[in-house]
Amino acid sequence: MEESKEYNRGYAEGLIAGRELDADDRVYVAALALFGQANQIVVAMEEMSELIKELAKHLRGMGDADRISEEMADVYIVLREMEIMFRNATDVELMIAEKTARLKARVEGGEDTAG
Repeated sequence: MEESKEYNRGYAEGLIAGRELDADDRVYVAALALFGQANQIVVAMEEMSELIKELAKHLRGMGDADRISEEMADVYIVLREMEIMFRNATDVELMIAEKTARLKARVEGGEDTAG
C-alpha cells in the first residue's frame, strides 16, 4: 500500500510534518503505517468522544480525575498522529499562537464570552 511505503520512508528518514521525529513520533508514524490513516482518524474521533464523556461525568459530579487524565493523554497522542498525517504541525502551532494571543486580549480586556 502506498500509504505504508510513504510512512515507512518518513520513519526511516526521521522527518515528517516539517520537524524532526522524536522517539514518540516514530511510534505514531509506525501506528499510521500499520493501522492506516482512515482507521487512525476514526480512533481520534473515538478518543475525543471518550474525553467528552469523562468531562460530562465530571460536570454531573461523577468524574474521575485519573480517567480524565488518561483520556486527555489519548487525545494528545491522536492529535500528534493527525499533525503527522496532515503534515500541518507548523500550521497548528501558528494557529495556537494566534488563538492564544486572542484569548489573552479577551482575558485582559475582561470579556466573558467563550470561544
